[in-house]
Amino acid sequence: MSVFVVYTDREGKYRWSFEANNYRTIADSGEGYNTKHDCLHGIEILKNYEGLYQSYVDARGEHRWRFRASNGRIVADSAEGYDSKSNCKRAIEMMEREAPYAHTEG
Repeated sequence: MSVFVVYTDREGKYRWSFEANNYRTIADSGEGYNTKHDCLHGIEILKNYEGLYQSYVDARGEHRWRFRASNGRIVADSAEGYDSKSNCKRAIEMMEREAPYAHTEG
């Protein structure tokens, strides 16, 4: 089962990553949070689809996605670039399918 993993970064900010059942990191938080409560709230926003997934091509020509909350802030983004738009789309579809049911660790 997919899982959200909460951790603190080098600056002491709370962050999360989303790991698929194959243990690959598919997404991570778009920002560091000052409190664990705020980090968990960001996960809940993503799980409840209060926003929009967007795909784009980065400066290196890789396909990426990001998830914007209804207030316009980036809540999540792809943990890696994809070589094709279809692979990026599959990652978005996996997030839409798996994230609502994933448990949280940390």
